[in-house]
Amino acid sequence: MMICLLFNSLMLGPLHIRLFSHLSIYHLTFAQLQVAHLCFASINCMIASFLRNKRSIEYLGQVNMLALISILLLLPIMIVNSLTEMSEFIVVSYLLLLTVFVIKEYFSRMKYANILSRSVIATNLICLAAFLAYVFH
Repeated sequence: MMICLLFNSLMLGPLHIRLFSHLSIYHLTFAQLQVAHLCFASINCMIASFLRNKRSIEYLGQVNMLALISILLLLPIMIVNSLTEMSEFIVVSYLLLLTVFVIKEYFSRMKYANILSRSVIATNLICLAAFLAYVFH
């Protein structure tokens, strides 16, 4: 899990430079993006601390895998955008579709892990909305 977290953190640099910084709705520095990412990861660790031991590991594994999938699904658009300047509409549309996919996958994974608690889901959705609002304001 730590390797995936490290990979995700390191990949924020290229995403910041090659994709996000080209968007008019993105105004963060790389340090601000890393702090937002760290806060989001910390909140997930706090959520896990309220779960039983095996469930907390399962929860962190599922959330970590979702983050990894998100980063990997951002790679193709980042590469294409670095080769040719894509329209902001296409990039934002891709980001919105990716967000919908990740939320759908989140519910599927939480159901599989038997962690469909209202408080866990509400906390995560609020954190996701706050993260996206902070990053893309």
